[in-house]
Amino acid sequence: MDPESPRRRDADLEVIDNTTQGPSPRNDALGVNLLGEACCQSTEEMDGSGRGFAVEATPLLQRDTTHPVARRITPYLALLSCLAFAGPIYGWTPMQAMLVERGAFLYECDESSDSSCAAQIETLSAVYSLASFVNEGSAFLIGVLVDLQGSEVTVLLSGACYVAGYVMIALFDFFGDWCLFVAFMLLGVGGMGFFLASFRAAGLTESRVVFLTAASCLYDSSSGVFLAVQGLLNLFDDDYGHFRVAFLLLAVLSLALTIALAYCWRLSGCDQVDHEIDDRKNATASRLRDRPFGRGQLYTLEFALLAAWVTLGMFKAIGYLGTIYDWLDAIGDGSNGVPELISGLVVAGCLWIPILAYLFRIGLCGSAHVINLIGLAFSICVCIPTVTSQIFGAVIYAAYRAAFYASVPNFCAGLFGQKSIGRTAGLLYTLGGFAALLTAPIVWAGESGYWTAVNVASCLLVVPMSGCILSLHMFSAEPCLALAPPESGVS
Repeated sequence: MDPESPRRRDADLEVIDNTTQGPSPRNDALGVNLLGEACCQSTEEMDGSGRGFAVEATPLLQRDTTHPVARRITPYLALLSCLAFAGPIYGWTPMQAMLVERGAFLYECDESSDSSCAAQIETLSAVYSLASFVNEGSAFLIGVLVDLQGSEVTVLLSGACYVAGYVMIALFDFFGDWCLFVAFMLLGVGGMGFFLASFRAAGLTESRVVFLTAASCLYDSSSGVFLAVQGLLNLFDDDYGHFRVAFLLLAVLSLALTIALAYCWRLSGCDQVDHEIDDRKNATASRLRDRPFGRGQLYTLEFALLAAWVTLGMFKAIGYLGTIYDWLDAIGDGSNGVPELISGLVVAGCLWIPILAYLFRIGLCGSAHVINLIGLAFSICVCIPTVTSQIFGAVIYAAYRAAFYASVPNFCAGLFGQKSIGRTAGLLYTLGGFAALLTAPIVWAGESGYWTAVNVASCLLVVPMSGCILSLHMFSAEPCLALAPPESGVS
């Protein structure tokens, strides 16, 4: 939107009027309030950096509490749960290797075979595909649970899924190989539960942007859990007993962390405060964050454009992983270590947290444009059939993936508010999960040799993605979508 347009000026005047209604001494001293949206207030306005300019009378961090220690450690436990539980299923390669070593689905092979075969690998791949689909597909339903029942209930149910899943993996020879399908589906559901529940802990931190970015990056890093288990098992003799003990121990640790986190959620009072102030009834309020979830937020241009951008971005990210290995084989570089580099860079996603936290402070739309350009850069690198270019492409892809996935909760919190973040982010993740199904034609085209078309299409995705972001800040009156954050003085 033109910064000089009447609609934008009206929005800015409304924000200025809100900030003049009783600013706190902290606001007078600093000009901004870093506790802003993280406190889940119903009337606060936010700029693109996640810093608020209107303060609710009793924000969560300023309320009296009889459990200050629980309030301080809950965000750290929430981030630890993201690292331990959010996405271990995506580190499937080491998990598959451990299962193959221990004879999972070996009956799919000929009786005379004592090693892996194609049928066994295909069955294990089906286990992974189902688990990853359930992980993304359940996001919206879990988001509803988080927003309506709170993080404590969600964490307890997710922890139960993890404990049951790890026990079934440890004892799959007793239950039968079929139980691996159920076990990894439970890990998929539980992982998304821990991930979305952690978003509400942003209300207990001084920087919503940093916390949500860290949670998203740790989601990727959690894919290294099974790699760590495999590394520990390799220190011992190749014995099934060690595998069983390792996953039973993971079940015990999961139970302990679940109980500790759920107890801290209860003592922190975050869920209770959210329910007290979630009184949004006006579906036509001037700000999306003040509208009720549903018709007030979903039936809007902002949500439609954001959903289109997220779906295209996830399609681009998933499509790269679906085709890069065949592309490397096609150019004769399949054994140069790039696949291992990609896996390692995804696991190291937590290293991007400081950079991304700074990136999002330039504004939501501004950072989204940067993310689009990063995506174009890695697509261009992939188009060049040299090993050096593919290495650069892998590094840039890791940056794109971390930045893009971290942008989703930041957009949801900035546009729709903390009280809807579970449902809005969950719905966007679910839509993105279905985008993964659309990558099948891309994979087929690559395997059929149409690499030029595949790579050019990846580059051209920057056009509709940029169009979505341009439309957001051109046609929306939301202050957080302005290219220049309102506090900067740029009108």
